[in-house]
Amino acid sequence: MTDKEHALVMMMFTRQAMYIQMLLDMLKTNGIIQEDDIPAFDSVVTSDPNSVDVFHRVRGQYSAFAKQLELELPELPPSS
Repeated sequence: MTDKEHALVMMMFTRQAMYIQMLLDMLKTNGIIQEDDIPAFDSVVTSDPNSVDVFHRVRGQYSAFAKQLELELPELPPSS
């Protein structure tokens, strides 16, 4: 993995982590969830068969970040 490719992956994970943390903080602040709700939520999300839309959004964002870094991507796999 090149330095630019590593930067691309880190940009994606960082963006994802920022969104997740912001949402969790908002839910906790508003008393909607508590700390022990998070593992149960994670289990439901990862087993949801309707997550194909998320795959397509991430795929688009990944391609956009790669373009910013002037990386050419190989053919990305189709969603499962």
